[in-house]
Formats: sequence, structure tokens, C-alpha cells
Amino acid sequence: MAGQAWTRKEMDSLVTQVMVHGKKLPQLVIPGRTFAAINRLMVYLRRSGRLNDRLARKNKSWTAEEIRQLKQCAAAGDSALSIYRSGVFGERQRSVNSISQKMRRLDLGNPEIKEKAKNARRLTNQESRNFNSFLLADGGKMLTKEIACIWPLTPKAIRRRRRKLAVHLDWHQSRGLKK
Repeated sequence: MAGQAWTRKEMDSLVTQVMVHGKKLPQLVIPGRTFAAINRLMVYLRRSGRLNDRLARKNKSWTAEEIRQLKQCAAAGDSALSIYRSGVFGERQRSVNSISQKMRRLDLGNPEIKEKAKNARRLTNQESRNFNSFLLADGGKMLTKEIACIWPLTPKAIRRRRRKLAVHLDWHQSRGLKK
């Protein structure tokens, strides 16, 4: 619900308090206005360029060329991190999170990894106890990828559990080599 319209005097008072006196939101006082109303006006004034105490964050829209490049990279099997590191977007400086989010919105990415993530689940307490005893007994000398074929866990989860139980493979075992 909209309240009273802001008067020129109120706006000038806000700009003066912020620009001249350097006040932050909690110290700003305009009679009859709430902090939320003052904050909304500050955002509006920043975006319109009338309040230059700091730059307002602007989202960069994705161009058609960038989307085309992103689709090409995703089709080649690149992850968001590898696309970021390759510097495909050059001057635009897209972050890893920005690339990842756009890939998600466009439904790009490796279908196998997406399917794994959909089917991921936690072990029940009983399954967890069984897995621990398996690792401490027979599974202690098996490769992580072999265990991942037997148990419904990712290699990362298996390695984490190995560290927790102090069940480590030596260098040769971890690479599947014979001594």
C-alpha cells in the first residue's frame, strides 16, 4: 500500500543527510517516514543518479552472443568453472555463479551429473553403520570408484567417510597399481 508521496523538501533532506553529513540508514531521520520507506527512496535515488554516495549494483544482461557461446561450451561438456577459467566472456567478467545460474536456467549441463544429483540421497542410520563396517573390513582396500559401484554414494562422500574412519589407501592402492 502506497503512503504519502515524497515532497521535494524530504528528498533534499535525505540527500543532504547522506551526502553532506555521511549518515547511514539507521541514523537517517525524516519525520513521518519509516526506515523501509527511506531505504526505498535511497535505492530509487541511487538508480536515477541523484544519490552518489556509492554505486548501485546493476545486473548485467546476457547478450545473444554470450548465450550462444555459453551453449557451445556446455555442448562441449564444459562446466561453469571451466568456462569461467577459459575467459570466454572476456571483458564482461561473468562470475562462476553467474555462469552456473544461467546454465541452470537454460537447462544446460551434463545430463548424467544432473540425474545423479536428482537421485542423491542420504544413508539411513542402519545403512550408515553397515557402510562403516564394510569400509573397516573388506572395503578398506578397494578403490573408491569400485565402492561407488556397490554403494549408492558419490566418490566424494566415500572419500569423506574414509577420512572420518581413518581408512586410508597407500599411494599404489589409490591408483590401482600393484606393489
